[in-house]
Amino acid sequence: MSDNTLPATAGATQALISLIMQAQQLQSEKDGIRRPDPRSTGAGAGEEPDKPAQRVQRACVYEQRTNRLPAWLEQAFPADH
Repeated sequence: MSDNTLPATAGATQALISLIMQAQQLQSEKDGIRRPDPRSTGAGAGEEPDKPAQRVQRACVYEQRTNRLPAWLEQAFPADH
């Protein structure tokens, strides 16, 4: 198996973050779970807004709990065999 990975760039990282967040939101809607818009911070007075990495981490934890992220990533980024 050859390693065809490229170093992550800021643009590619942002695109992947956006894609993961969108996938999480779509899956939540499909499951009938109403969640706040991932682009909103939900921060109250005196709270620091969420950083993109924190939102991605929460999205990944949610997907891992539902056991869908690994299958989704494999489908989205198939390995060359």
